[in-house]
Amino acid sequence: MIVIAVTYKAKPGKREEAVGAARICAEKTRREAGNREYTFYAGIDSPEAFFLFEQWESQKALDVHLKSVHLASFRKALGDLTAEPPLIRIFEASELKSDQTTFTIASVSFFVSQTSAELASRNADR
Repeated sequence: MIVIAVTYKAKPGKREEAVGAARICAEKTRREAGNREYTFYAGIDSPEAFFLFEQWESQKALDVHLKSVHLASFRKALGDLTAEPPLIRIFEASELKSDQTTFTIASVSFFVSQTSAELASRNADR
């Protein structure tokens, strides 16, 4: 399973436009094969801050998402709406199940701040 955590910071006065763009992307992404979760959160103490949590069944499912038209549109919109490049953290995780508890173990994590094309290219090399 691939888990992604992304933080964004909207430009002053652009919060509502960023929320609208995120909603459109989330609605389409949640219908993609292999998507387990795609949820945006808006900051309470910092209204311009956003957090995206994604879970994908496989790298293949994520690769398809990274090439999607709606993600390209969302990333283009973010260029005009965000104050700085997003911080993207990617984890490869596996689930260990016991009788009453499920543990998710992140085996690899790293930080990137790249365009979707750079991220897709990096993933293609795996």
